Amino acid sequence: MSSAGPQAAPTSDDARAPALPRNGWVGQLIELRWWLLSALVYFGAMIHLEGIDPARPEKVRLVKHALVSAVGAFALPLLGWLRRRYTTDKLLQLALWVFASLFMISMSRGFVVSHIDDAGAMSVLRKLVKLALPLTLIAWPLSHWGARLPKALRLAPWLCAIALLLFARQQVLAVSPDPRIDVFTLAREASTVFWRGENPYAADYSNYYVGTKLDLGYSPGYNYFPLVLLSNVLSHKLTGDVRAAYVLAEILCAIFIWRFARALGWSLETACALTLLWCTNSLSFQVVEKWNDSLPLAATFATVAFLADRRWIAAGIAFGLGACTKQYAPLAFFPIALWLWRIREPGSAKRFIVSAACSAGVLFLPFLLNHGDWLIARTLLHFSRTPFRDDSISFLNLSRIFLGFGEKSFIIRVAPFAGLLGGLAVAAAAILRMRPAGAVVLDARDWHARVHALVLSLLCVWAAFFHTIKQSFLNYHYFYFSFGVLLLASIVERSDEADGARPPAAAAD
Repeated sequence: MSSAGPQAAPTSDDARAPALPRNGWVGQLIELRWWLLSALVYFGAMIHLEGIDPARPEKVRLVKHALVSAVGAFALPLLGWLRRRYTTDKLLQLALWVFASLFMISMSRGFVVSHIDDAGAMSVLRKLVKLALPLTLIAWPLSHWGARLPKALRLAPWLCAIALLLFARQQVLAVSPDPRIDVFTLAREASTVFWRGENPYAADYSNYYVGTKLDLGYSPGYNYFPLVLLSNVLSHKLTGDVRAAYVLAEILCAIFIWRFARALGWSLETACALTLLWCTNSLSFQVVEKWNDSLPLAATFATVAFLADRRWIAAGIAFGLGACTKQYAPLAFFPIALWLWRIREPGSAKRFIVSAACSAGVLFLPFLLNHGDWLIARTLLHFSRTPFRDDSISFLNLSRIFLGFGEKSFIIRVAPFAGLLGGLAVAAAAILRMRPAGAVVLDARDWHARVHALVLSLLCVWAAFFHTIKQSFLNYHYFYFSFGVLLLASIVERSDEADGARPPAAAAD
């Protein structure tokens, strides 16, 4: 029996899923068929997106990448919807290790880093990746056959491989110290403006693309919410590079993925395997191109990890900070609020909302009081005026290329709203499938199913939105495919036979 406390009859449809078969590994792999198919979709899409060179946006490549990313975006949630399968901790650990090893083998042969200016630093980066490969390959065999070894020794290959790959992200800053891209120059100028005592949202900025086809005809400005601005400002002051906080956010992402796995009851080794899978994704070293999306991703990972651990106040604080990063981060509020209402944990929704409002308010208030109209104009109204980019990687652009409608057509204008409404509708349907728990104490398996519904709903919202906006690039695909790692951890629900796994925490906060 699970050790998660007093048990009650399962209350959700997911909790009535078939039990783990007793006919060995073959039967267990059959039960894992949806998980394996989802993992294959994730692996295939990430490996294919690895080939994107932002400096070469040819139409054929755009069509190919848009098609693959669209299939990946919607196949992952669909396959997640179909899952009602259970597995042991050891089998899940093996599956995660296999896919992490495949990613590492792929990256050891080559990966994309944009705006390379230092060949020596690039050589060091390649060596770090190649050094992480053998550690990855021996991690699972040592855990599986080294039962008599100390736990620290069994965990060492997992942790060392993760540490090397996270350190390699920092090395990208040395590889590309002065990238030729506007989001770098604008962030640096915004930091300078801030330290002069001026409002960065009301300042004038140089047009990096003036006279080129990327000059879209509007005045450049700082277009991100206050937490991204403050991260640029502090990074520039402390390290001389406005991107330093993005690398720190990558480390936080790894920590909260690990925390998420532990909150669901997986063992230390399996939590490390899940973290390693994310660290080995094929967009790992696009720190230049994925940019500040690591900040909302870290906040979102923290939010979901704390929700899985039933720490409502901590989750609210993390969400509030995430809402102060980029414009798409607050889209998670509706699914999370609906989910909290549906699980019926006393005080959960109130604690989450109040703590989120407080943490977001602390960051937003100074900028709202000091020329708040400029903050709104730069971060919200600006995007309503930006033109459609014909080099974006999205289902919308794929449809435009094949159907031939114009870049200023009515379809382009309404597509983001339609995509968002569609994503929210699917998210609501995923959450409403859960029956309200009421006063019933949820067992570990039922709680896992509810966390799965939350992850599934969030992935649906972002996948639908990013594939229907006017400018969808590599950073957005990095965001939702990274979030897909959490879905892979929640598709297979924890069984009572999960060796070494700790039970999910009781209600906290």
